[in-house]
This record gives sequence, C-alpha cells and structure tokens, in this order.
Amino acid sequence: MANLPYRNQLIRQLSESLKATNLKDFLEHSLATIGEVMNARGCSVLVVFNRPLSVKWGKIAPRALSQIEAWEARIRDQLRQGVWTAHWVDSPPVNELTLPETDVKILNMPLAAQRKVIGSLSLIVDSDFTLSPQDAQTLTSLTKWVAEAAALYRRLEIAYDRLRHLELFFQIGQHMVSTFDLNELLMDTMEVANLILDAMAASLMLIKEETQELVMEMVYGEEGETVRMVKSKLGEGIVGWVAEHGKPLLINDVQKDPRFNPKVDARTGVLTKSIVCVPLQIKGKTIGVLEVINKRSGDGFDEEDLKLLSTIAAQAAIAIENAKLYQSLKEEKDRLIQVQEEVRRELARNLHDSTVQFLSAISMGLDHLERLLEIKPEAVKAELEALRRMTKQAIKETRLLLFELRPLILESQGLIPALKSYVEQLNNTEAFQVKLEAEEFKGPFKRTVERTLFSIIQEAITNVKKHAQAKNVWIKIFSEDNSVVVQITDDGTGFDLKEVMEKYEERGSLGLVNMQERAKLIGAQLSIDSRTTGPNHGTTVTVRIPEAQAFELRKEGQD
Repeated sequence: MANLPYRNQLIRQLSESLKATNLKDFLEHSLATIGEVMNARGCSVLVVFNRPLSVKWGKIAPRALSQIEAWEARIRDQLRQGVWTAHWVDSPPVNELTLPETDVKILNMPLAAQRKVIGSLSLIVDSDFTLSPQDAQTLTSLTKWVAEAAALYRRLEIAYDRLRHLELFFQIGQHMVSTFDLNELLMDTMEVANLILDAMAASLMLIKEETQELVMEMVYGEEGETVRMVKSKLGEGIVGWVAEHGKPLLINDVQKDPRFNPKVDARTGVLTKSIVCVPLQIKGKTIGVLEVINKRSGDGFDEEDLKLLSTIAAQAAIAIENAKLYQSLKEEKDRLIQVQEEVRRELARNLHDSTVQFLSAISMGLDHLERLLEIKPEAVKAELEALRRMTKQAIKETRLLLFELRPLILESQGLIPALKSYVEQLNNTEAFQVKLEAEEFKGPFKRTVERTLFSIIQEAITNVKKHAQAKNVWIKIFSEDNSVVVQITDDGTGFDLKEVMEKYEERGSLGLVNMQERAKLIGAQLSIDSRTTGPNHGTTVTVRIPEAQAFELRKEGQD
C-alpha cells in the first residue's frame, strides 16, 4: 500500500468532502479519498443515526459485497438495541478476512464518534496486503475524521430540518388562524401531514359528542382523492384505540398488531401497511384523531415522524376548535337575529291585536259620539261610559305590553315581586286566570337567573295565549332536591310535543326553542309535558336549576 506523498494533498482532498450539502454526498466523496489513499479496490461505509445509510465506492465483487452486507446487518441490529459504547482509546480494532479462492481481502473497522459506535468502514484490498504501522495510523486517522464529520453532518441536518419545520409550522399556523372554514382547514391539515411525513395517505376523524362516534371527515390520498363521513366506534381499530385512550401510536407492520381492523381499510379503500396515529386534544380532551399511513420510501415511520405529526395535530386541534367556536358564534348570531325578528313580529301583532284595535274603536266611538250630540243627546252618557271602559282596557293592555318588554320591577325588587305584578296585570287583561305560588328563598337569585326565568315564564304564558284556550294557569316556584323548580301549568287543549318538534321549522315559531336555549344558558334543565285528553289535559313546562347556580354566593359572615 503506497504512502501519502504529500500531507497537504490529503488535507485538500478531505476539505473538498466538506463542501457536500448532505451526509450521503459527504460519505461518497470521503470514500473516494480513502480508497485512493489506501490503494483499495473498493470501499463501503455504514452510518446509523435515525435511519441507516450505506454508501459504496469502487469495484466490489459479489462475494465481498455479501460478506460486507452481513457485517453491516449485524451492526444495524446491534445499534437498534441501543447505544454501543466504543471501549478502545486510540485505535479501533481492525478485522481482516481473506476470501477463499480469491485474490482479495476485506478490512473492517467500526466508526465511532464521541465514544459511541455509529457504523463501520470496510475496505477491499489485495489478498497479499499487510497493514503496516504507518498504514494503520493513517487508516485510524481517516476513520476518526469520517466518523466525527459524519456525526457533525447529522447534527447539521437535524438543525436544518428543525429550522425548516419551524418555518413550515409558522406558515401552517398563520394559515390555520386565517381561515374559519372547517372543510378547508381539514383538507389543509391532510396535505401538510402528507407532505412533511412523506406519507401516501392521511385521514382525520372527529369525535361526535352526541353519539361518541368517530366520524372520518376526510381521507387524503396521493392522488388527492377524498372519502367523507365514514363512521366507526371508539375503541374500534387503531384509530379508535388512540381516540379512546388519548395516546399516540407508531406501528410499522399493522398486520401484526391485534388492534388493527381491516374493515376500516375496506370502508376507505386504502390498504394500510404502516401508520402513525395521534390524538387531537384541547385542554386534555380528545376531540379527534389524525393519522398518516404508508411511508413512500418504504423504510417505515420513526419517532421523529411521530413528533412531527404530534406538532401538526396540536396546531390543527386549536384551529379546528377555533373554527367550531366561530361557526357556533355565527349560528348564535343568526339565531339572535331570527329571535329579534320574531320579537319584532310578535310586538307588531300584539300592538295590532290589542292597542291599535282599541284605539281604532275609540276613534270610531268619538265619531259616533259627535253624531249623537246632534241627533240623540240623551244617549251620550252611555256612549261616554263605554269609551271610558275601552280606554281603561287599552291602557291596561299597553301597560302589560310595556311590562313584558322591560319589567323594571324585576331589576329593582327581584323575581318574585315581578311575577306578582305580572300575574296581577294578566288577571286584569286575559280571559284565563293565573295563580302564583312562590316559596320564600333565603338568598337572592343571580340577576341572569332572574331575567332568564322571567323570560321563560313569559314565553310559556305567550304560548297559552296563542294556543291553549285555557281557563287557568298555575305558576309555582319551589325548592326540591337542592334545586329551584319553576312550573307553568295550564288546563288548555294541550298538543303532541313530538309532532310539533318534528315540524317546528315549518311553523315559523321559536317559542319552545327559545325556552330550551335560555334554560341551557343558566345551567338549567327544561322539560315539557303536554296531554290532549283525559282529566289532566293541558301543558306543564318545568325548569329545574341547581341551587348552587341559582343564587348569589354568600359573603363571609352572612347567615
């Protein structure tokens, strides 16, 4: 084996290797330098970091290649089990093997960086080669240099990948917070997961809280196809397991995993081989699952892929929750607009049916009175009395209408006094009689609870006016099982609750929905029982709210 003519020439050659932009190019250039320096026929280097990388140079006969690959396989297996510490101090051990019936010999030595074995270097030399002390020193120096430089390249690659991922995640985050369209957001999440993890397909499933089902909102494949609305149960398959337990999974051979359910593949049309699956979580609560399947390279997924998908899932979960909140707020806004329109129409109807008609009748009565003064003066007194009664009734109707719009007594004196005043006005204006039974409570109601309960009672009374044809209405407020219970009962005609709710949108009325939604706002439960036949026919609306949510908190020192 020839000696190196000039030390500077070797330095220049090795420096050229450092111009490579990635680990593979660096190893290829370094192998060429080592092969020329050591007069080798061929070389092979293996480095194992996150994934094994094997590079060849020169001419390697099949028998020599088979032996080298066997050595490298054992090294990969050893490193896969954990850290392999380099126990030598200066020179790594060199294994020599002369292949029978050939003119070649193989030299093999481990590569170590920072006292840890990271791979091996193999040289194919002539069979009569003898490793001199000078050759051994040169080979040791080259081996150390390649190992340390390879480790540095790996650290640089990791830093570059992290920087690229941070930039990409920043762009993803910017985009995710810029859209509240849930479908667009789900599609973008799929594309990002496919791109970053180099997967063949990705899917996203959300948990439907009402039924505790997983609903596959979208499957994104390598050709961009999508499959929507595939349902499965919590605990079913790998995805169901992740959703149920809230823990990620990385499986590179799903056929051997007992949690794998082939029915899911049949539903989606995607054949799963390897999978990374992570939960979508908000404040510890799992709202769905994000998964990618089948690494394009065929090497399988690794822990780095799991970390990347978990990061994407964390951003996606926040964006999805924001999109849902936005959609909920939009629906609430639309509902409030609809409610306001309903209130406006109701006010117009009430004014037309009561006050306006009274005023029209009074106006006509005044015209009639004017004629009576000319032709029959003795009848004027009776007509004046009729107009007086009509005017008083109009005033009562108007006061009731104003009271229902804004009961000031509710703000100044509380719920029970407001109800007493309301009942008194109802009994002066309506054909049915209202009776109030209210228990005395120790603490004051919360303001929001008082307003909400009063609104629900108003809505129930309005329904009685419109539909019940009742003679009596009973309003009861009492405590039961650590709850405040409000009941509004009438002896009217009643109705079929199921039929009404099924055709509710066609009716154009929001009364029942308003009561239910208002009850939810204060943490109360609302139920309706209505009967159209029998001695107890009529309707009962019951609102039940826990006392802890109904009353103001007592201050320290109060009884």
